[in-house]
Amino acid sequence: MEVDEGALGYADQFTARPVALAVSALKLRAGPLQLDQRARAVPVELSAAIAAGKATPGKLSLRGQLALEPLVLQADLDLQ
Repeated sequence: MEVDEGALGYADQFTARPVALAVSALKLRAGPLQLDQRARAVPVELSAAIAAGKATPGKLSLRGQLALEPLVLQADLDLQ
């Protein structure tokens, strides 16, 4: 599974201080995923820029292994 240059937005207006996040430059690589071998761990990589309001976007990157059953993620996470 691959995603390149993805983007999404999230807003929560029901908290005391409303929150809005914008995710850009979303890149995801996982697999190869095989539904008949859900317990087998596969490589996963994720990176994105995350912004809230007018602040400079932060960066997220994750690299590791993902198994679907049971759902297990072992990864290194870097937040800047």
